[in-house]
Amino acid sequence: MLTSETSEDVQNCQGNSPEEGEIPSGKIVDFFAAREAMRSDSRSAAEQAEFHQQIRAAVRDKRRIHLFDPWEDVMLLLLLVAAIVLGLLIISGFG
Repeated sequence: MLTSETSEDVQNCQGNSPEEGEIPSGKIVDFFAAREAMRSDSRSAAEQAEFHQQIRAAVRDKRRIHLFDPWEDVMLLLLLVAAIVLGLLIISGFG
């Protein structure tokens, strides 16, 4: 985890005598672990962005395919014709 130091923290750290030689554990930053964590975060963000882009492309393709479906149009036309024929039969008394 990265830490940021304020000017007061820097002054306190610089004010320590060289004989102490100890660095407070709160001031130690593991740069290798932080770098790997940042790379991991950026990779996961890139993977999520790519995944969302693939989903959008699939939805676009699906809309394009189902917009003009000839089989569905033929079935609806046959249903309409059957309803008209049935209505004419009922009106004429043959039903």
